[in-house]
Amino acid sequence: MQYQTPIEAVHGVNFWKKTDESVIVPPTTEDTDSALGRKKIPKRIKGKNESPSKKKTKVRQEFPTKVSREKRIIHCGRCGAVGHNSRKCSSIGVEIQRPPKKNKTSSQPMLSQVID
Repeated sequence: MQYQTPIEAVHGVNFWKKTDESVIVPPTTEDTDSALGRKKIPKRIKGKNESPSKKKTKVRQEFPTKVSREKRIIHCGRCGAVGHNSRKCSSIGVEIQRPPKKNKTSSQPMLSQVID
């Protein structure tokens, strides 16, 4: 779709036409500070027996369900060196060392091989 009269580009603010209409004033910063960003989600309402100010402390379990990675020694899968993994390995041309695949052996024979 084309316009009958061509629309020309405006070069900048200095070239805009001046009008007698009122000047648009931006809102004050006091009003905009509270409206900036995402609205805050209200915190949950605590129960009767919960302290209003204290935060819940993590209780250390005697037998934890997750194994920590603390004090573990990592080895590179590419060069086998200690202290880095294959992503940060400096020897780029070396192939990644992987253990050989184990052949699966089934304990039950296949149905097509069973003779009645």
